[in-house]
Amino acid sequence: MNNAGLIELLKNSQIFGFLDEEILVSLSEKFSLEFFSHGEPILHEEETNKDLYVVYSGKANVVMRDGARTKTIATYRRGNYFGENAILEKEVKTHDIVAIGDVVLAKLSYDDFKTLCIQNQEFENFLQVYSGNQALQAFFKNFGSFGSLTAKETSNWLFELNYENIRSDGEIVFSEGEEGDKFYIIAAGAVEVSKNINGNDVVLTTLVAGKFFGEMALISDTPRAATIKCLGDTQLVSIDKDHFKHMINSNPALSSKINNIIEMYKASGVPKDAFLQKSLEKSRVGNIQEEEINEGLDGFNLITANTPLSSMSACALMLMSYYGVKVDRDYVHDYINRIDYSLLEDIFNDVAFMNATAINLKYSALKKIKEPFITKLNDISIIVYGFEKNIYKVIDPSKGFLNLHKNVFKKFYDGEVMLVDKPSKNSNENKKITLHSFLETLLPYKKILAEILTISLFISILSLLPPIFIRILIDDVLVQNNENMLIVIMVSLIVVAIFTGLLNALRSYLQFFLSSKLQVEILGRAYSHLISLPLSYFHNRNTGQIMSSLEDGRVVERHLSQVIFIVLIDGITALAFTFALAIGNIKLFLIFSGFVLIFGGAVFTATYYARQYLPKTLSRNASTDPHTIESINNISVIKTFNAANFNKKIWEEMFINKLRNLNKSITINSVSNSAITAMKTLTIAVVLGYASMLALSNEISIGEALAFNMIAMLALTPLGNIIQIYNEIYAADDLSSGLNKIYSVESESGLNDKKKPDLYLSKADVEFKNVSFSYEKDSKKIISNFNLQVEHGEYVAILGRIGSGKSTLINLLTRSFNPDKGTIFLDNKDISQVKLASLRSHIGVVFQDTNLFMGTIRSNISIGMQNATLAQVVEAATLAGAHDFIINMPKGYDSQVGEKGMGLSGGEKRLIAIARALVSNPPILIMDEPTNDLDSETEQTFKDNLKTIGFGRTMFIITHKSSLIRDADKIVVMDEGTVVESGKHLDLIADRGYYFYLSAKQIELS
Repeated sequence: MNNAGLIELLKNSQIFGFLDEEILVSLSEKFSLEFFSHGEPILHEEETNKDLYVVYSGKANVVMRDGARTKTIATYRRGNYFGENAILEKEVKTHDIVAIGDVVLAKLSYDDFKTLCIQNQEFENFLQVYSGNQALQAFFKNFGSFGSLTAKETSNWLFELNYENIRSDGEIVFSEGEEGDKFYIIAAGAVEVSKNINGNDVVLTTLVAGKFFGEMALISDTPRAATIKCLGDTQLVSIDKDHFKHMINSNPALSSKINNIIEMYKASGVPKDAFLQKSLEKSRVGNIQEEEINEGLDGFNLITANTPLSSMSACALMLMSYYGVKVDRDYVHDYINRIDYSLLEDIFNDVAFMNATAINLKYSALKKIKEPFITKLNDISIIVYGFEKNIYKVIDPSKGFLNLHKNVFKKFYDGEVMLVDKPSKNSNENKKITLHSFLETLLPYKKILAEILTISLFISILSLLPPIFIRILIDDVLVQNNENMLIVIMVSLIVVAIFTGLLNALRSYLQFFLSSKLQVEILGRAYSHLISLPLSYFHNRNTGQIMSSLEDGRVVERHLSQVIFIVLIDGITALAFTFALAIGNIKLFLIFSGFVLIFGGAVFTATYYARQYLPKTLSRNASTDPHTIESINNISVIKTFNAANFNKKIWEEMFINKLRNLNKSITINSVSNSAITAMKTLTIAVVLGYASMLALSNEISIGEALAFNMIAMLALTPLGNIIQIYNEIYAADDLSSGLNKIYSVESESGLNDKKKPDLYLSKADVEFKNVSFSYEKDSKKIISNFNLQVEHGEYVAILGRIGSGKSTLINLLTRSFNPDKGTIFLDNKDISQVKLASLRSHIGVVFQDTNLFMGTIRSNISIGMQNATLAQVVEAATLAGAHDFIINMPKGYDSQVGEKGMGLSGGEKRLIAIARALVSNPPILIMDEPTNDLDSETEQTFKDNLKTIGFGRTMFIITHKSSLIRDADKIVVMDEGTVVESGKHLDLIADRGYYFYLSAKQIELS
């Protein structure tokens, strides 16, 4: 086999990297490759294995069996090894190891490995120490600053470690303010980090095995910044101050990273007052008291966890399982690596295709939302799946199924909630806004609707009381001169008015609450779909049209909500009043009903047919928005070229056209409203006249006549709203057309397609094979029969004339566009056959145009890796050359950036864009004119860092800068969408072809 890839793998391995290269070359010949497909067992628990395995490519899970149940306890990835404990004759419990996807293992036999240990005693000593402590392995593998050490450098650290005596629970390792003398790593157990703030000892965090502490005081020669106390029996290993400083100073790269950590501490600052108050409160109230029960909600399988971070993952996995969604557990655990509910929201929406929203809710609002949902008690994430008789039914990953009294729950509830609904259907037709889909959206809120309906019924009953009191007042009080009854009636009217006002206020609040929830769901769903659309959708539409469609969604919700409220509120009110009229006097009721049916039917019919002959105009109300947004974005051009008046004329013409269309709709609404008003007036006049005649003939009393007329007047308002309901339906249907056009476009195919595998790269080879592409069918080919092969680790410079297709290659490699013909391969895998999100996670891109978002500098750098730590952000910024200017800003990495990077220079924005592409450490990096907007000094710094940036990854740079082109491993010259030349600088110059011509032109211009 070709050993080059294996030798490279062994060099980077924490155990074999210790050896000299000639030994590695010899050793690589003794390895054999073994291949496993998805789900195939690699080792069984019962097997006796004495061989050593190194993962060459792919991933394998270590599975522990407990009866019929299995649990993944570890995952091996490229470069990880297993089997060494058997060779070192250590008794370690073994478990099943199963392939996840296609896996290639490099196997070294027991005899060959034993020979290696005998011939290299220092290597065996290193392996004994390193393999003997899992916490030390976690420290060196997982901590970013030390994870890059070679095996030799790691061995130097290991041999300097001193195992200290086991410390007991509560023992102080060192106190705040003491002089620093040692650097510590936790080998077993845990410690608590606390700090004295305003006279109170505040617990900042807990560190477990594999974590470290004490470095800051040694590096900066300052007193200890916190107190460290052991939690239970704790084993620490340490390095004294002198040796620690020597080890750091002897490794410049490590020294730079440690200094970045110091910068991170400075940027983080001390806990805020709110955090302090919360910590003090928790120390006072202690632990939650609960009653443990044995059974929970059908469909839930308990997944245990006992830390704030792991409980988030456990709750996510339990809800996914409850809804029948299967997601790789390791992926969830890897993704959720900080306590942030936005990560939960992302993994539910983007990976599990579920509808999830992270919100803050007051305790009083919890009863209004649909279970199950996720929240936190005492920092542990839990699932709430029911509420009955003041008891919350919850699943606590650390304690199981529990019943919590509402008072206990309220005491520890912190307001953060993750609403999760069933998986969304992959049909855009199901997403479109119709009255039917709106009713489906309403279903989870049926409790609120029932409350609104009940309150409306009580308001209707209370509204009937004043007319009754008026009848009594006229017929009994005034006729009989009954003062006592007068007082009773007046007090009753006041009480009715107060209760009616309170109930109206409560109903208005519930309506607003429901409307807000519906807006979040409708607009959130629309926005999620919008940003999932392919890039071609945005190339063919302007921003204003898209914004108008989204804004229409808000108005559509308002109209549809109005329809529901008319049906519920006005419907029940009209029924109550009509029933009262019917039992009041049947003759008057029939006259009232006849007028309402005749006039109401006429108005409804006329409005309906008038609407049919009008063009749909409401959706055009925002037709000036595209022009307005375009003008704002290009205001500097308008001012520079004195184009303000010309621009205003265009806006005025658009606005006048909008008004012409809108006037037709307004006319119909005005005529409809006038007709309704006329109907009310005429009906009341006829009813009052006939009631007076009945009173004069003594068929009814005067009080009964006035009471009937009052109730009739009250009934006409809801009836008028019902008659005009078509206007609301028409408006909603009209406005929804713009939003439904967005839904009519299919999302990017395969973003998280469960049928396609994730992409795993053993090496970042890239191949374009006979690729052709055009933006529109039957138009000119932007890329034509393009062929290119790039090996892992190569630095490729791409150049060519404007329009030669250079930038289009970025969009094809990231699958923002799909080629019309041909195939693109990464590590011999067709990129169209893997999950799109997985593909893009392997590629970092610096676009030609630098676009930043409103927010902090840190959030802009980590936008593609939201779980990035501050240390990773600082490291990426340092590599890009942005760190120096960032730390000189008032708030450092927390400094705010305005819209499109407002407040930063073009060069500063460019450096942040480079850091953004680097933060996830992608194996493939593409940069389009990376030195645009950089001054000569910053450009030189970037060039100096280029070898470090490109180390170990495949790098493409699209540029015309000769200084960036010359050092490339391969120069690709493009013209009219195809490769016309490729090779190294000197070879292409010697060929005196197209590259020579372009270089000569550049020298001429210089």
